[in-house]
Amino acid sequence: MAAPGEPGRVRARRCRGPRRHARPARPARRRPATGRKPPPLPLRSHHDPSSVSSSPTPPRRRVDDSLARLAEIEGARLRTEAAARDLPEASEYARAAQADHRTFVDSVERALAVRSEIPSRSARHWSWGLRGAERARATALEEAVSEADRVDDLVVEARDLLTRTGDWREAWDRETAPLRDAIAELEQSPLTDRSASAVETEAADSLHDLARQADAEIGELTATLEERRTSPDEALERLDTLTRELSAATVMLQSSRISRLAQDDTEQELLARAEENPRGQRRYRSLRARRHALDGSASAYAGQPWHLNPVLWYSSWQHTSDRSLQQHRNPPSNASSSVSGFSAGSSGGFSGAGSSSRF
Repeated sequence: MAAPGEPGRVRARRCRGPRRHARPARPARRRPATGRKPPPLPLRSHHDPSSVSSSPTPPRRRVDDSLARLAEIEGARLRTEAAARDLPEASEYARAAQADHRTFVDSVERALAVRSEIPSRSARHWSWGLRGAERARATALEEAVSEADRVDDLVVEARDLLTRTGDWREAWDRETAPLRDAIAELEQSPLTDRSASAVETEAADSLHDLARQADAEIGELTATLEERRTSPDEALERLDTLTRELSAATVMLQSSRISRLAQDDTEQELLARAEENPRGQRRYRSLRARRHALDGSASAYAGQPWHLNPVLWYSSWQHTSDRSLQQHRNPPSNASSSVSGFSAGSSGGFSGAGSSSRF
């Protein structure tokens, strides 16, 4: 402290220089408009096994999955063989199941033969599956196992139904499913509209009447089968008769529709030759369908219409034929101009593509 009367001392201020301001934050670096990150560069040599992804390559994975399924099939093989021995020899439908059993045996033998050519999982080199021959073996094994896995249950289901043992009631429901689906579709979808001819309307009405009768008869058949008042073969034969009757009615409807739409012989042949999409029918696991395919032209009913689900067949044919007729009248070169004005939506029948998509 300064003495009295003395001038006060001024403390020298430390010169710190100009005050620094905070540096503004850098704007975030934006990615290119594509938004794609460049792929990372490989860090290890291709010859280094540890550089390979730990997940198996597709052929290896398919082999592992197929071998696991094959082990399950072999474990249940005794059940399948017993079911094949129990099939009634006098049954016409048992012949289709016996053919399924032969397919099962052949498929298992092929799968076992291919398995013997494939190293075990622990013995497989990390690069196994990259060569064409190895991929071919993986495919052959997968196909053989899938075929065996598909038919082994068919043999057991046929035995249960034809002997009324095990889960025979579920097998019976699978046989009636195509007809019940056809009847349900008829109840929900109109077959004709205001553009339909009188002949077409009459054919549609006849199909509706047959469907109602078939619905009642399926219920009666189920009851008599449960009460053992009819044999499984007789009940299946009656389902086939209903299928033929409904198929014939849909063919009549098809003919009347062709007569209305075709303007000349060329269009008539075009519509008649339009094919249905068979994928919809494959959803059914039907012993009746397999017997029909096995008999072929040797059947007593060869030449008669027979569609497992007749309404599905007609619906699929209708959309295919409408598209064919549209393309015929409006070829691609003249796609911008409509010559005939024909369109599938105004031609009658089911209500557009949504109708067949229900199946």
